[in-house]
Amino acid sequence: MDQMHELLEECYRSQLSQLPRQEWAEYFDGPTGAWIGQQASTYQTWTVVGFLLMHHLLRVKPSDATILDLGAT
Repeated sequence: MDQMHELLEECYRSQLSQLPRQEWAEYFDGPTGAWIGQQASTYQTWTVVGFLLMHHLLRVKPSDATILDLGAT
């Protein structure tokens, strides 16, 4: 579970600055997935929801992240 938390933390820090600057784009393209897609819409609900879920799993109630542990039985 420590690896999952580290991965979430890294994504959170990255997205905290990128998504607002990129106007909450719908999808990303390019070899590293960093370019905003040519046909992407901005201010997308699902982009915001994904970020809020990540915020919840890291800052509000980290114990909920266990639902993402695919190795759990």
